[in-house]
Amino acid sequence: MKVSLGFVLFWGIVAASSVALARWKDWNAWLVFGAVALALVVNGLIATVEDDLPGGLNNPDGQNTPEYAKRFSRPSSRIIVGGFLLLLVAIVVGVLFRLDA
Repeated sequence: MKVSLGFVLFWGIVAASSVALARWKDWNAWLVFGAVALALVVNGLIATVEDDLPGGLNNPDGQNTPEYAKRFSRPSSRIIVGGFLLLLVAIVVGVLFRLDA
């Protein structure tokens, strides 16, 4: 399996910044790494869906909306997904702040 240099460099920077934050705040490095990795993945997914929706960067005229993006165009789907992501962020932040206490 061939792994690109950019992939290794990206995750190396994520790991190094996670360890630095963990040492600075005296937190568990694996927990910080998990939180940072989860935040990056969720942010990437949200950006991709937003770009594929009609009027987005990848679909400016709304003619080529992928099937998965059509599911997120309904307001009820946005509320459910947004609520889930907000809950996930609140849990991660709560755990990190609990470690700080």
